[in-house]
Amino acid sequence: MSDAAFFLPVFLVAVLILFMFALLRALRIVNQYEKGIVMRLGKFHGLAPSGLTVILPFTDTLLRVDMREQVISVPPQKLITKDNVTVEVDAVVYYKVVDPVKSQFEVQDFGYACTTLAQTNLRNLIGDRTLDETLVASSST
Repeated sequence: MSDAAFFLPVFLVAVLILFMFALLRALRIVNQYEKGIVMRLGKFHGLAPSGLTVILPFTDTLLRVDMREQVISVPPQKLITKDNVTVEVDAVVYYKVVDPVKSQFEVQDFGYACTTLAQTNLRNLIGDRTLDETLVASSST
């Protein structure tokens, strides 16, 4: 048996294994409630819709962004009303990602940013009202 007859099947099996590995790295599934962000060599390349997505096996990565409505509990905080009364207020924030690219690349921690923004808005809202106005507004919602 010659060397070529021995190495040809080994070579073909190695090429087949490499091809299967590349195919497995290229196929990605994006769930219906997600959007996929394709990154090529660390840079934004495009959006991948739901379903089976094919990417370049060794240069692309896929980031999944949940597009469903999310709920964040804002921890209780002490606030001062317009008439200098201290009240303790907690809140719940509902948010939904509209632009997956901005939520991933323009904010470091999107959930923390939403919570902090809600706390700031709550402080501004309570600080502009008296205690009576705050209690009337909170009982009507």
